[in-house]
Amino acid sequence: MNLFHRIGLAIVIAIAAAPAAGQQLYAYPKAGQPPDQQQRDRYDCHTWAVQQSGYDPTQAQAQPASQQQQMQQQAGQGRPGGGAAGGAGQGAARAAVMDNDVGKGAAMGAAGGMLRKRMQEKKQESAQQKQQQMKMQQQQATQQQQGQKGDGYRRAFTACMEARNYSVR
Repeated sequence: MNLFHRIGLAIVIAIAAAPAAGQQLYAYPKAGQPPDQQQRDRYDCHTWAVQQSGYDPTQAQAQPASQQQQMQQQAGQGRPGGGAAGGAGQGAARAAVMDNDVGKGAAMGAAGGMLRKRMQEKKQESAQQKQQQMKMQQQQATQQQQGQKGDGYRRAFTACMEARNYSVR
C-alpha cells in the first residue's frame, strides 16, 4: 500500500470517526467505484470541503485551561492580616494611640475587620460569577459558530461526493 493510499485511508477513518456537525456521513458509490477510488474521492472531497467551509472535523478542539480553576486559585490569595484578626490589631493600635480602652478598640476593630472581609468576599464572588457568565456565553457562541461551520463542511462534502456519483447520507 503506497503513501497516498495510507493517507487516504487515514482520512476516511478520521472522517468516519469525527462526524461533521454531530452527524456521520455515509457515501455509497452509485457507479460501483472501487475502494481505492472511493478513498481518493473521499480525501479530495474532504480537502475541498475544508477549504470551502474553514472547518476540519478531523481536528480535535483543544480546550483552554479552566478559568474556574484560575479563579479558585486567585480567591485563596486574599491579603494577609485581613478579617477579624487584622481589624482587632488595628483597633487595638488605634485605641492605644488615642489613650482609649484597648480591649474595646480591639473588639470594634475585629467587628469592622470581619465586615470589610465579608464585603470583599461578596465583591469577589460577584466578579467571579460575572466572569463565569461571560465564559459560558463565549462558549455558546463558539459552539454555535462551530456548528455552522460543520454544517458548511457537511454541505460542501456532500456536494463534492454527489458530483462524483455517490449517494451521501
